[in-house]
Amino acid sequence: LVRSIERRTLSRSSLVFIDTEQQKRSLCIQYQQPLVKLVVTPVGIDESVWTPLPQASMTGTFRVLFWGTCIPLHGIDTIIRSAKLLEKTHPEICFQLIGDGQVADTLAELISQLKPTNLSWKRVLVSAAELREEVRRAHCILGIFASTEKAANVVPYKAYQALASNRILVTRRSPAFDDILQDVVPTGLFFVEADDSLALAECIAKAKDQFVEIDAAIATREFYDLCLGRSILRKSIRRALERL
Repeated sequence: LVRSIERRTLSRSSLVFIDTEQQKRSLCIQYQQPLVKLVVTPVGIDESVWTPLPQASMTGTFRVLFWGTCIPLHGIDTIIRSAKLLEKTHPEICFQLIGDGQVADTLAELISQLKPTNLSWKRVLVSAAELREEVRRAHCILGIFASTEKAANVVPYKAYQALASNRILVTRRSPAFDDILQDVVPTGLFFVEADDSLALAECIAKAKDQFVEIDAAIATREFYDLCLGRSILRKSIRRALERL
């Protein structure tokens, strides 16, 4: 039914806006849509809310934050296993999970098995204001880590929010991000292989150890403005409409 609805709406549209080149190719293959009709644009966020934040001060604890709706795309089990790996070697690194959803019960079972003492979980969907305060207190934000094709094809919404906040972001390496970066990775943005808890743990430890140097040169908001910001979204839409 969903495929039927998608095929019908896509065929009737003059323009289709999609968020990555990978998603664009997927639509072309699934529904035989002409490339000229599909326009890649950033998804956009509310930049009046997601503004650059000063870096959180280091007072002995390095706070790592993840939030989401607990869907398989997120790979939250990888985060939990990484926390367990760092529990003894880096007790000053603390993980905060926020969210609830589809795989939450499975995650609760994993936490119960591993019992990481450096991880806390607020199992609720919080308000934007509360989430913003959590980001303000965090030193490092986590993106997504699943090894699925869908995870490889998107730039997650939380990545937009973290980058716009000028925070350190660690997320999985993906073709979607590679297309945007074009071999230039800004200070403060880190990539690890998908579904690799050891690589994630090592990357977080590196970010903690190098925090002062990263803080002095962090450029994640600059990268957001150049590649993902509202101005880029407006230009993409304007060009598409003029061509139409």
